[in-house]
Amino acid sequence: MPSPGAPAPSRGSNRASVALVVLLVALVAGGVGIALALRGDDEPSDAASSPITSEAPGAQDSASPPTGEAAPAPEPVPDAEPPELPGSDGPCPTGAPSVTITEVVPVNDPARPEWWDVTIRGTVTNEATGVVLITAVEIPVTYGAPSPARTVSAYASPDTPVLGPGQSTTFDTMDGGRSRVQPTVGEPGLKWGWEDWGLHTTCPKN
Repeated sequence: MPSPGAPAPSRGSNRASVALVVLLVALVAGGVGIALALRGDDEPSDAASSPITSEAPGAQDSASPPTGEAAPAPEPVPDAEPPELPGSDGPCPTGAPSVTITEVVPVNDPARPEWWDVTIRGTVTNEATGVVLITAVEIPVTYGAPSPARTVSAYASPDTPVLGPGQSTTFDTMDGGRSRVQPTVGEPGLKWGWEDWGLHTTCPKN
């Protein structure tokens, strides 16, 4: 408390004191900030000190050999061997099977005078040097008047379709048609092949 009789401080002097304190605080804060900034410029950052690389992991392992060292030559790939066909390693068989008509029985139906039933029998003989497979015997049958002559094929299956060299088998079949004259039978044919699949695909039929 001021002593009695001492002059009271004026408001202007108080304001000047406050302003002086604020100025000193600002000067101290500015000096600290400048010092910190200068220190940060002297120390390199982690990002600047760390080198940046774009190489992927394992890139160094796959790099080309050093200069002067030749790259190893690739190993030759062996040629693929074609598969062996069964039965195709030997010579192709020769010859062919033959067919013979042994009996033709045309029967005229009394109830239908213009209708004929024709029974055909025969044999097949393998005259080839290899085993053959007979799939069908084809026999042409010709019917006459009253219509123009027409020829149809009658088919027969042999009793034994697989024949070795010199073996024979029999067959029989029946066909029917309209005709005022007795039907006739032509030269038969065979549908056949080599029984061995390798020979069937590589050897001709004689």
